[in-house]
Formats: sequence, C-alpha cells, structure tokens
Amino acid sequence: MLNDYSNILILFLTVGIGFILGKIKWFNENSNSAMTKLLLNITLPITLILSITTDFSKKEFLTLIPAIILPFSTILLLMLISFIVAIIMKLPRGEHGLFIGLCSMSSTVFFGIPITMAVYGSHQLPYALMTYIAQTIIYWTLGIYLLKNDNNTEKFNVIDTIKNIFTPPLI
Repeated sequence: MLNDYSNILILFLTVGIGFILGKIKWFNENSNSAMTKLLLNITLPITLILSITTDFSKKEFLTLIPAIILPFSTILLLMLISFIVAIIMKLPRGEHGLFIGLCSMSSTVFFGIPITMAVYGSHQLPYALMTYIAQTIIYWTLGIYLLKNDNNTEKFNVIDTIKNIFTPPLI
C-alpha cells in the first residue's frame, strides 16, 4: 500500500516540477506543444501497447468490450446532471457547454491511467482504457458540439471530429 502512495506521490511531484518549470519560463509555447505531441503521439501509445501486449491477450481484452457501457453511461449521466445544475444555477446560455464539460470529463490520460497503473498494476489498465475510449468519443462528439454551441462562431465539423477521435492513443 505504501508503494501505491509513493507512485502517486511521484506522479504529483512530476506535475509539480512541470508547473514550477513553466512558471519560471523554462518552457515556452513551442516546447509545450512539442512535449504534448511527444506525450500523446509517441510516449503514451508505446506505454499502452507495451502494457496491453504483456498483460493481456486479445481475447481477454475483447471480453471487456461490453464493459464500456458503464463509462459511457456514467459520463452521459454526469453531463445530464451538469446540464440540470447549469439551469438551476442560471448560468448564461453561452457557458453551459463549458460547465457541462468541466463537470463530466476527467483527465483519464494524464492522471487516470498512471494512477490506475500505480495503484492496481498494469493488469487493470484495460478498465482505465475503457473509460478513456468512452470519454474520448463523447468529448470529441457531444463535448465539442456543446462547446461550439456556446460561442456560436464555429460550426460543428464532422471530418475534424472523426480525425480527433482517432488519435494515436485511442488507436
């Protein structure tokens, strides 16, 4: 159990170091963009592939597919509750999408997957991935639609949506 907490502490220390380095201007806009691309397009997919291929067979992973209903249902329920709360709080109409997104979406990739691996081990990674898949699909469809609906300046683009859903980590 102490090992679990130390792994989580390392994760938070890493985030803290990144925050401090950003504050002292060690990173600029170009390095932030490069780090994000490196993390999302190279490091994360390789980590996921290595973890899944060593701890799971294709058959085991495919048996989890029906379990994706739970994260989809949970996120959609949170979106509905957030919508109702936005109405009760009388938020301006142009802020509903942002509020719903903030209340229903989590940082599955940056925190969920590392915490799952630290606390439960890589054998539980597919469960975290089911949540990531559900969240990615909902965010890049309904979430983006709601955000674009807030500002009424951009139209919802189906081709861009499909491109954004099929990112390297999801594939």
